[in-house]
Amino acid sequence: MGGMAIHYQGQGLKVFPLRPGTKEPYKRGSKGHFLFIEAKQRLLSTDEIHEFWSRYPEANIGLYGGEEAGISVLDIDRGGDVDGFETLENVGLGHLQEVGLKIHTPTSNGNQSINHGLDFRNSNKGYSLLPPSSAVPKFINK
Repeated sequence: MGGMAIHYQGQGLKVFPLRPGTKEPYKRGSKGHFLFIEAKQRLLSTDEIHEFWSRYPEANIGLYGGEEAGISVLDIDRGGDVDGFETLENVGLGHLQEVGLKIHTPTSNGNQSINHGLDFRNSNKGYSLLPPSSAVPKFINK
């Protein structure tokens, strides 16, 4: 995991640790939480990443998108009464399904009917989970 976190950081991505097997940040006051907060403002250093993942090799990898990072994340949910893929098609943005890197993660419960199955993450207020984080995400080709 640490090697992948360093790889992502080398690509200019604002990565940080998340608790193993989850999409949750570490508890307040911990080193993991400190890095979670710091990554909102800057790229973590290679040394910070190496030090943390050396101690906690099972930590998942989170990503802040946004203008500073030069990356936007479109989270497309499907299930229940919403289908984000249908929403994209209905508003003429179906082509966005073919753009960029795709990662498949389990759908989280939330206000999917309010956002029509779409969640744009273009700031450091939200974050995404990156592969090879344990048991959940994987790269897919569509």
